[in-house]
Amino acid sequence: MLLSNGGWSWGQRPGGGPAPDPAGVTFVAHGETVDDATPNYTGLNFGAAAADRVMLALEAYSSTSSGSSDFNGTTIGGVSATEITEAASSGSVNMGMHAASVPTGTSGDIDIGVSSAGGTTDTALSLLRMKGFSATPYAVNQGLTGGTSISRTIDCPAGGVIVAGVYTDGTTGITWTNVDELDDFLYNSGQRGLSSAARVYATAQTGLSITAAKTGGGSAVSLYLVVASFAPL
Repeated sequence: MLLSNGGWSWGQRPGGGPAPDPAGVTFVAHGETVDDATPNYTGLNFGAAAADRVMLALEAYSSTSSGSSDFNGTTIGGVSATEITEAASSGSVNMGMHAASVPTGTSGDIDIGVSSAGGTTDTALSLLRMKGFSATPYAVNQGLTGGTSISRTIDCPAGGVIVAGVYTDGTTGITWTNVDELDDFLYNSGQRGLSSAARVYATAQTGLSITAAKTGGGSAVSLYLVVASFAPL
């Protein structure tokens, strides 16, 4: 059906076929867990199924563990996820990116495995749907700092996509440079934040600087950044 605004209803196009599902990265869900050493997210939106769909989990956690903690055993929709990269301190705060090819289903669960989780663990998750790109990263980078911004460089092939995520402690959002924000939310009663971003590049990029900056500047905080690029299929 042609609508008055010129669009088509029911996700259809002329001829009755499905609406196009182009290559790209989109935000589909986010959430948080509090005081849970075995964090689990149930019934999250995965977006439309597709043979080349990759689910990307941008995950942050903080725990009361006195030693170093680490992500392990993350699953997305029952599929064992691959760790793409992780920004980890010697303490108990980590930011990670995990990926899994999940071609079927429009929703599912995500289990985040954390070693040395300690008695209480707060986590946050930004879930992205990636289509038309390899599940294996072309390049990765990560880092952490205390301050009001963090930058890391990365290469990206022509037609590829750059995906980034950042954890911050503090009560303001994030402003990105050279990627476009997809999700930005505060959790743990507004004491921490998680943001994700992505951008497709038509031409190859070498040493491109990706920056996440605390909105409005202000006092220094801890920032944990992960960034990866993926080649087109």
